[in-house]
Amino acid sequence: MMQERGDGLTTSTKNAYAGLELSPYANLSPQELLRLEIKTERVEQIALNQIVVDAGITDDQHVTALAESMSGPRGQLSSLIVRARTVDQDSINYDVIDGFHRAKALLQLGKSTCVGKVVYGCSDEELFDLRVLAANSVRSVSFSRIATWMQSSFRQTPWYVRGLSLVQICTLQMTGGKGSRLGLTPEEAKQAQEWIEEKVRRWSRPVSAIFNIARAYEAADPNLIYQVRVGGGGSHGKHGELSPARFSAIVVPLAGEFDLQRRLVEVVLKHNFVAKDAEILAKAVAFVKEIPRLVDEIIANPDIALETLRNDHAEPSKSQINEYQTLQVGRKSLTTIYRRERRSKNGSPPPKPVTVESANQDRRLDTRIEELERQLETAVLWWRNSEKISETEREIMVRFIEKTENLEEISTAMSLTPFQILQFIQLAYRKYFIELRGKNIL
Repeated sequence: MMQERGDGLTTSTKNAYAGLELSPYANLSPQELLRLEIKTERVEQIALNQIVVDAGITDDQHVTALAESMSGPRGQLSSLIVRARTVDQDSINYDVIDGFHRAKALLQLGKSTCVGKVVYGCSDEELFDLRVLAANSVRSVSFSRIATWMQSSFRQTPWYVRGLSLVQICTLQMTGGKGSRLGLTPEEAKQAQEWIEEKVRRWSRPVSAIFNIARAYEAADPNLIYQVRVGGGGSHGKHGELSPARFSAIVVPLAGEFDLQRRLVEVVLKHNFVAKDAEILAKAVAFVKEIPRLVDEIIANPDIALETLRNDHAEPSKSQINEYQTLQVGRKSLTTIYRRERRSKNGSPPPKPVTVESANQDRRLDTRIEELERQLETAVLWWRNSEKISETEREIMVRFIEKTENLEEISTAMSLTPFQILQFIQLAYRKYFIELRGKNIL
């Protein structure tokens, strides 16, 4: 006889399809098992219209192949594994744990019922944990499934409710932190670490692997995750296929930049770039994302951009990206100061009587505003007065950004190749950062 489950299934996913004895609760109806909150599992004949398959990430080609196989005389050979849950007082739905492709294939064949191993007394978190374990049954969609269901499991926790991410919990465990930066007490931090350690065991993956999968998922456009396919091409992947390596290489440097991610995915798949080249392009786009025309040029001429960055032996690094983002923050702060001082001059409080002192203050304020305006213009159009860049670099920056000329126009006017133009632009930015550091601005 099967034993009643404690905190998990008594049989592993590997032998889930082996011959099963009747449950000791065989005489109880599904409704009674759910009402009594009994933890057990048994084989049943299930109506397909009660099985929830929408949550599954599936490979259409595999569904079609299964349907062809099941249309033969033997029909369905392997049982689905599903979790039973109450929808209302009289109806039950079955969430698929393993067998999304089989369920869709049976529906494609017009079947009304199927054989399934039904798990009772299974929480939402346990459901997603079991799905992670079973995710490798169809390799092509295994990455998308694992990433999605890891996050679904995490969403059942109190840390998700508090606004924390799976990446943060993984980092907490890897660094042995106390949780104060996350707003956790030492006891809460310990509980979070114990939770991820339990997932390491349940999901059969080291915390570093969970971290990398979660980081890519949390950085990405939600729609892109469903396009990832695991093939045999490693970092290169098949032509037109978004492999896990390519996916991570694009979305991590461009975290949260969904439009740029989608555009770069299209370019990488069109040119069949390997993951390393995809990462170089993603970092380059992230580096200049505040300059749309330069982003457009990289997207339109990825081969030229890659040639430039490879020959330079130094694609934009994390520190360079941070420097650029710091510069953007500085510009915004400068604008804020300018607006604040402008409001202090022209704000709502009623004007005070003009005195010699107030007139002097007003002149000083005018001088300060003019100074801020000059500084703001210098920050935005820094190439005009930069002491470090060459006249060739200055002319290219003026033509490209101020006059909005494209690479072909600049190439014709200055007798330079597009490759050389991009090199000059990159060199100008690097010199400018050196200049800022020399002035203790960065």
